Amino acid sequence: KQSGTTTIANSSTTVSVTITGVDMSQSFLVFSSTHNDTSPTNFQIGGEITNSTTLSFERTGNTGTVSISWQVFEFEGGVSVQHGSTLNVARNTNVDVAINCIDLTKSFVLVSARKSGAQLGSDDGITANLTSSTNLRLFIQGAAGANMEEVYWQIVEYQAATVQKVTGTLAAGSATATSTISPAISNLAKAFVVSNHTISGDVNPDDLPRTELTNTTTVTYTRVGTTEAMNFVTYVVEFTDQSSVVRGTQNFASTVTSQNVSITAASSSG
Repeated sequence: KQSGTTTIANSSTTVSVTITGVDMSQSFLVFSSTHNDTSPTNFQIGGEITNSTTLSFERTGNTGTVSISWQVFEFEGGVSVQHGSTLNVARNTNVDVAINCIDLTKSFVLVSARKSGAQLGSDDGITANLTSSTNLRLFIQGAAGANMEEVYWQIVEYQAATVQKVTGTLAAGSATATSTISPAISNLAKAFVVSNHTISGDVNPDDLPRTELTNTTTVTYTRVGTTEAMNFVTYVVEFTDQSSVVRGTQNFASTVTSQNVSITAASSSG
């Protein structure tokens, strides 16, 4: 594992990070970002492993500074990763991307995107759906608004895992909804979820959802606001090797911007 932080500076749209060389076919990127701005054009960030020694992060706008924390995981074996990006994903259209053949019971998708616009709305949410062993389907809603400029995707096939895909809907006016996992997962201490969703209209930050694995048969979606509907594609990943998962929640007071969370001791490099 490699990890670090970087920033996209005010007046800039991109930043590159040099990493120790990896085998891209066995490596994937995860990242998170913070930005004090309400416009998707400035805060929606796409990220990718561009080549074996470079990470690239990009947004469409250039106002304000974005802080990014990233991690790159490279595996010695048993994991294969496909990387790609798709330009100008049209609204209300199933955009199908051909991929190399995968085992759907062992594969999940990591997705990020960059998008123009001043209001978080229906053309800013996206689902990344493995509809067959050779097809990735990208979908955004939105009768109005611009196409999504670029979607960055990583398809991870993990041999020592079982993956179930579930879908769910958080209806307009509702603050919570669930999806049923069937068959039930065997061990919560070895499972996690990866989720993405569309948005049916303009929303505020308190309308954005949290996806949580609440028990062996249930994925729960919760939010504070209840504006607009959201449709989810969620991958439930359960390890079958010695890997384990630690989970929890953390509240932030109104004046707090960062907090440390204690976890069970874990290796920082493996």
